[in-house]
Amino acid sequence: MCFTTRWAYANLFPDYTANKFNRYDFGAYRLIIADVDGKAIIRNVNKSKQKEIPIGSQIIKVNGMPTAAYINKFVKPFISQSTPKTLEVESIRALFLGFPGDHYNIKLKKPQGEIISLGLTHAKPEKSEFYPAIQDQPLFEYKPLSNNIAYIALNSFNNAKIDTEFLNKLPKLKTASAIIIDLRNNGGGSGDVALNIAQYFIQGDIIYNEKVQTRRLIAADRGVGSFFTPADTVNGKPDWGLTKQQVINYYNKYIGDDYFTYENRAVALDRVQKLLVPTVILTSYATASAAEDFLIFTDGQKQITRIGENSNGSTGQPLQVQLPGGGSAWICTKKTFYPDGREFIGIGIKPNIKVVQTVQDFIKNKDVVLQKAVEFLSKN
Repeated sequence: MCFTTRWAYANLFPDYTANKFNRYDFGAYRLIIADVDGKAIIRNVNKSKQKEIPIGSQIIKVNGMPTAAYINKFVKPFISQSTPKTLEVESIRALFLGFPGDHYNIKLKKPQGEIISLGLTHAKPEKSEFYPAIQDQPLFEYKPLSNNIAYIALNSFNNAKIDTEFLNKLPKLKTASAIIIDLRNNGGGSGDVALNIAQYFIQGDIIYNEKVQTRRLIAADRGVGSFFTPADTVNGKPDWGLTKQQVINYYNKYIGDDYFTYENRAVALDRVQKLLVPTVILTSYATASAAEDFLIFTDGQKQITRIGENSNGSTGQPLQVQLPGGGSAWICTKKTFYPDGREFIGIGIKPNIKVVQTVQDFIKNKDVVLQKAVEFLSKN
């Protein structure tokens, strides 16, 4: 059921340890795969195999099938994500998700064009060190760039400490001619934490919260609706003394198509010294949840331009259910819109300037999104 909803906030989370699921351990080989421009690309490999399998190699076949066809048949049907892009990304990441002993015959195309065949069987790794080494992602990053541009990365809103780290750099940000805010790795957290920082980039003293709907479940009304059929919604139920609209209302409650809309209230911002210089916000498919709240808070600000790719297109309050035997499930309990009612769930918040990293950019370690932001601010 979670997979048919195609919604990241309706999902299953198995106990990977207890069930011995594995993504990238194959005895002598360790491979981490990333989606780069729609292709399954080797992002990390164990150090002892870096010459045999260069970073940037593309998986072109799995068990005799083109990789895209294999994913469409054996992976995508079991992935729950909100947008086509996030479904593609997570499906590629889960390409080799399996149990010990699961075997894959693959064909790899190296960056220079050579094609090799490889047999992979899930097993405990012989060598654990990855190349390139996997670095821990800091909560907050700051660095000065050329032309007096200040760069900050807000990598999570799941820890209020980021507000303090932001405030520590505020004196330097106040002297910048332009600012880049990198949200590409921000999977969300608290909307309040996001607003604490976003308010510095918003003109005026108030903003309006997102419009939020949640399903309304009234058992007695659903009970009445359970006696009706779709045909009853056409003419009503005169023998029950119910009009057509009354029958529709009861039937909608029965099938769960009845929603409560929260009042969209104005929120007073703190009296802070604003940072209203030209600003670019970098976004990607991984910009999600409270990070999308940040984008909505700052939407329409004349000095702000979004560069990169559509955001994740999924936010909401999950209801967590613990499952027998370990693991958990999420059920999404609300749907969020822009304050004016525009939809972004299942779509993502679109950049003003779209920039996509190619495989060649990846191999050369070129951050073309950041480069575009610097170029844009330097000219404007």
